[in-house]
Amino acid sequence: KLYPDRSVHGNLFPQQGSEREASLIVKDGQIYLYYTYNDQAIDVYDIHLATASASDPNWPAALSDKGKVIDRNKFAANSVSGCDVKYVDELNCFQAIHGVNVNEVNTYLAIWQSTDGITGWEQIGIVTDNTRVRLKYPRVVGNDQGHVTSAVHLLTYQYGISRSSWRTWMSSYQYAE
Repeated sequence: KLYPDRSVHGNLFPQQGSEREASLIVKDGQIYLYYTYNDQAIDVYDIHLATASASDPNWPAALSDKGKVIDRNKFAANSVSGCDVKYVDELNCFQAIHGVNVNEVNTYLAIWQSTDGITGWEQIGIVTDNTRVRLKYPRVVGNDQGHVTSAVHLLTYQYGISRSSWRTWMSSYQYAE
């Protein structure tokens, strides 16, 4: 139990200032808190990780910084959205998804994968077909533990030119063989 009835106060992240778009996964008694962090020296929003024991009622104070886990330097010239990370039960791995060229008409999704959620993150594919232009904030629908478990897989994101006119898109998907 992650104690949803309690307010969390304090500094959750090891660095301060440019953290955003967190994804939380609970697996095997461990909390994985992924977040987007802006390395302002090269203006790339990489994905960092902090972990803690899920049995600790004060887990936010116990977060241990694992540093950068998904290096998105190759997208430095592109506008990218933050990652959504989930554990995919049927594939027995962690997967992350984010938008690339999110302010352009040639927007696409990048998919990453890791077996342990900490090391070995590698980009395994992109999705260009049937995506809306200027897509932002892609999210994979999962359960309250951050797992994709259902036979029906859903992806949602926002798209459009400006925040005042963004629309939400939801689509089902399946994993490639």
